Amino acid sequence: QSGDPTDIGLVQSFARPGGNFTGLSFMSLDLVGKRIEMLREAASGVRRLAVLARPEHPGEHRERKVSEAVALKLGMQVAYIPFRAPSELDAALQSVVQQHCDALVAFPDALMVSLGARIAAFALKAKIATVSGWSRFADSGFLMTYGPNQQAAFRDMARLVDRILHG
Repeated sequence: QSGDPTDIGLVQSFARPGGNFTGLSFMSLDLVGKRIEMLREAASGVRRLAVLARPEHPGEHRERKVSEAVALKLGMQVAYIPFRAPSELDAALQSVVQQHCDALVAFPDALMVSLGARIAAFALKAKIATVSGWSRFADSGFLMTYGPNQQAAFRDMARLVDRILHG
């Protein structure tokens, strides 16, 4: 899952998960700031960063806090642009333009991935640099991504499941 498993109650903590739940999380707060730093290097004139996010996504508040802190440190202003459903995406993207953003970070989750091509097409037309955390966003047309290698993680998870099932 891509969110924070502690925020939705799947585990008590990463150190002591408790219960009989096995899995992995792609929530990588240490990489959130690095994405913004890399975006700033690639598009040096960035002054106002749009943070496109879904508030229902577990851990979104944590990603937002880190993003705002890093952007502030880099001298950027942040425009937080939440949306909840695909039907709200066009209004959210218009907000990016209305707030004069010149770069956009999209918090990765399954719904955001499904909307990646629409977001990328908008950003290309508006000449807005984009970044997110999974390679599928780059495949959709984002300028760059920086995050965990999901395919390798899925292979590792399959090995763990096999070990569990076979004792």
